[in-house]
Amino acid sequence: NTVYVGNLSLNTEQGALSKAFMSKNFHVRKVNILCNDQGKSKGAGFVTFGSADEAQRAVEQVQRQGLTVEGSRLLV
Repeated sequence: NTVYVGNLSLNTEQGALSKAFMSKNFHVRKVNILCNDQGKSKGAGFVTFGSADEAQRAVEQVQRQGLTVEGSRLLV
């Protein structure tokens, strides 16, 4: 149910990433942005969806149509 999301802007917060996927009608259960020891974003994270099927559909849709958050096109 969890997919890797890369190429995040270093300023992207969990809410913005969640909102981007929810705007595409996906049920986001959890968002985790990877941070360094100082708490700064590493530009990547993980998004957990409601089901494995939904996660697969999200990956396929983003790869096909693209998804941009705060000016960065996501890599899923």
